[in-house]
Amino acid sequence: MAKARKTAPAFDLDRLVAQAREHIESEAFVKVSALGPAPARSHVTETLRSLGFEVTKSTVRRPLREQLLEAVSQGAFVPVKSIASFVRGGTAKEAKGVAMELAQEGRLARVIRGSAEILVPVSAPTYTRDELLVRSRALDTLVKTLTKASKLKGVSVLRSDVVESIEEALPEFTRSARSSSATSEVAHDGKEGTISKVFAALDAMRDESLGLSFIPRVVAHLGRDMGVDAARKSLLDAASRGLVELRPEGGLRRLNGEELELCLPGPQGTRLSWARRIEGGTS
Repeated sequence: MAKARKTAPAFDLDRLVAQAREHIESEAFVKVSALGPAPARSHVTETLRSLGFEVTKSTVRRPLREQLLEAVSQGAFVPVKSIASFVRGGTAKEAKGVAMELAQEGRLARVIRGSAEILVPVSAPTYTRDELLVRSRALDTLVKTLTKASKLKGVSVLRSDVVESIEEALPEFTRSARSSSATSEVAHDGKEGTISKVFAALDAMRDESLGLSFIPRVVAHLGRDMGVDAARKSLLDAASRGLVELRPEGGLRRLNGEELELCLPGPQGTRLSWARRIEGGTS
């Protein structure tokens, strides 16, 4: 008697693809091992690839380029050192490589803040290379003068010379200072007044050990005066204007339900729970 042939199990491939897409849209990636029975995975991964998702040996994910651009566009300043925390389904090495490509294409900007390299939107005000050289040389000359005078007993420098050197090296700084002084009397009116309140709340809620302000506390503080929705909108507006840096939770603390509600929305469903006033930022 001939043995009965085993029929291959039937899979609802459309359903498996739909489930995978739903998971990726929610979590930014899905493990290949979770794409269904082993015989179906090849078809599912290739279908997802054709839909624009990236396929690696172990995951299928939203393109890292898309994830990084979205993170920066939502106000986050992305430190290259911790870039992996801003993407899902990729390694730090992969994310850094993609970031460098985006910078070369002019879609992201790389800046130095302190000792760290940070990714920021191309709309953020930055210096050109020639401008950096001019300012660096001017400030080097000033530093050398100050250092020389400080080493000679009984010798000093004219304050007016220092101010003049700074104005030559950083003309935009002195313009900003004059503008800030001229508008200080009306800083509580309109948008300037709102930004001033945001700054005050950030300063009041600042954790000195971290150098950051916990957003739920900032929103609650602002909310007493303008309401929670307006407080959240004001923080996002300040971030979009380059005045405030917003950061995701990053595992610094465990959020309760009330705190989650007061956080700001971040990329890939994350919550932005920390904020920092950008030094030198003016309304």
